[in-house]
Amino acid sequence: MLELDFREFFEYLRNEFDSVKSLITEYEYKRDNYAKQKTRLQNKKDDIFASGNISRWDLTTEEFESIDKENLKKNKEFAFKYILKKVICI
Repeated sequence: MLELDFREFFEYLRNEFDSVKSLITEYEYKRDNYAKQKTRLQNKKDDIFASGNISRWDLTTEEFESIDKENLKKNKEFAFKYILKKVICI
């Protein structure tokens, strides 16, 4: 009787750990995918900034008119707030 209870108990624990393990695996996959997409977007922004062509930045007309264009071309951190703002990483 005691042996059966132990076996059922450990079977329950194994099933519980399997479900937690699958959740962790899924989390790690999504975290890694997010990091890759973020890096890819950062590289794309770097390339677009290096080109110096503001028309490729996907700015709206309101943003384009209200922003200091010289500051956009010189200040990389300031420009990255506006470059490809509408891109959504999936």
